[in-house]
This record gives sequence, C-alpha cells and structure tokens, in this order.
Amino acid sequence: MDVFSSAKHRLRRRAFLRVAGGTAASAALVLAGCGTKTPEPVAVTNYRFPANDTGQLNYFYLLKQLLVGFYQQALAANPSGLQLGELDVLSDLRDHHVVHLQALNYALNSTPVIAQLTYTFTGLTLNTRAGLLAAAQTLEDLTLAAFNYSLPLLSSVDSLTLLAKMTSAQARHAATVRDLLDPTALAAPDAVLSQPGSQAAVASPVTVLTALTPYFAPFTFDGSLLPVA
Repeated sequence: MDVFSSAKHRLRRRAFLRVAGGTAASAALVLAGCGTKTPEPVAVTNYRFPANDTGQLNYFYLLKQLLVGFYQQALAANPSGLQLGELDVLSDLRDHHVVHLQALNYALNSTPVIAQLTYTFTGLTLNTRAGLLAAAQTLEDLTLAAFNYSLPLLSSVDSLTLLAKMTSAQARHAATVRDLLDPTALAAPDAVLSQPGSQAAVASPVTVLTALTPYFAPFTFDGSLLPVA
C-alpha cells in the first residue's frame, strides 16, 4: 500500500467513526432535554445491578466507564509503533465513549450511578501498538457482545432507542479497531457468526462481568439479577 492509499484508508477510518460520533452526540443532546439533574455517584465496593432498566443502564454505564479508563491509560502510555493517524483514531474512540457516558448519565437522570473508578490494566501491554490494539479489540468486542445481548431485554422505549443507537456506534468502534489490526478481519468468524439466527456475537452480563473482574479490582459487580434471554 503506497503512502497515498494508506492516507486515504486512515481518512476512511475517521469518517467511519464520525458517523458513530454524530449518532452519540445527537442522542446526548436529545437526552439533555429530558432532565437537568446530574446523577450523584455512589461509592461502592460491591454492587449488584437491579433487575430492571435502571440496572441495565448502570451496567452499560460501567462498561463505557471502563473503556474510557482504558483509552486514557493507553494513550498516556505513549505506545511505540503507532502508525501515522492512529493516535487520532484512538483519541476519537475515547471521546466517543465519553459522549456515551454523558448520554447514559442523562438517561439515568436522578438515579445514583457508580462513581468514577480507577481501573487496573496492569495485565495488559499498553506501551506497544500490538499490545494496545489487541487489548482494545478484546474490550470493544466484549462490550459490543454485551450490548447485543442486553439490548432486546430493555422494557422502556426511550432506553431501547438510546441503546440501539449506542450499539450501532459500538459496532463501528469494534470494527475500527479490527481494521487497524487487520483490514481483512472486519467479518472474521469470531465477530460475525455463521450459524442460523443472530449473526452478532452476544455475551450475558454474568459472562461479561466475570471476564472484566481483573480490571475492576478491588471492586466487584454482580449481574446475576439482570434480565437474561
């Protein structure tokens, strides 16, 4: 790939993300008109999500908070080997997750949400391009699978509308990271399933929270009460 083709490819990635950013920003603006009270976070060490839409929104809020924390630490690690333009793409990903956090904050309105946590990513290699992108793919794919699983289980039309838009943006995030790693991997077997039924990977709250447990320490989160398919 010559330098001009490579530059065009990087521009396509950022244009692809702008669609996600626009969707998230519009959702946040719509929700801003629904309430003006900022939720007060609660200090928790052990938290069980309740079995309703509020529990699910807090669950999504936690996942987005973790992704923001991940990209903050990853960018601060100044990873070696990043190609021209990739730092901007990763910054865009972080900023989109911040917008999602704000949208969820509005959606939760007066309901207490989980306080900002400090996440532990010591088990990940964030100071190299390969290590950072591999970790980003794992977290973005897992978050998308979480959204795919839980989205149909929401009961509120407003919550469903918001999360459907957010899920679409999350899919673009996961696809963008895969494209950075390997432009041929967007429809890889572990991302798009071949069996009948849903073609998107799904993961239950218990599965997701168990996989993310090392990054939450010393905090623990219990998703056993959240709706299941």
